[in-house]
Amino acid sequence: MSGVEEEELVSGKELLSRVYPNPFTSSTRIKYSLPIKSKVSIKVYNIVGQEIAALFNGIKESGNYELEWRGVDNKGALLPKGIYFLMIETASAKAREKIIIIR
Repeated sequence: MSGVEEEELVSGKELLSRVYPNPFTSSTRIKYSLPIKSKVSIKVYNIVGQEIAALFNGIKESGNYELEWRGVDNKGALLPKGIYFLMIETASAKAREKIIIIR
């Protein structure tokens, strides 16, 4: 997917989201953990709740994951500076994180 790179890390215990750096100018890294094999949805929303970027939607094995997002929308266009919300959701957990782009 354009604007997103993902790598698997070491196995983890619970769903967490950590975004670093935040605020960011060109890209940020999103870390999350799955205790069991799960269907995962990772999306970014603007301040009025509209989905602007679907970063991942599928099944992952248990473990820790890290994803790099370059601040682009679903069409690959750079988003303007502002406040956005990252939502990571599985069948049993949800995590939300505010993300700030400061281009």
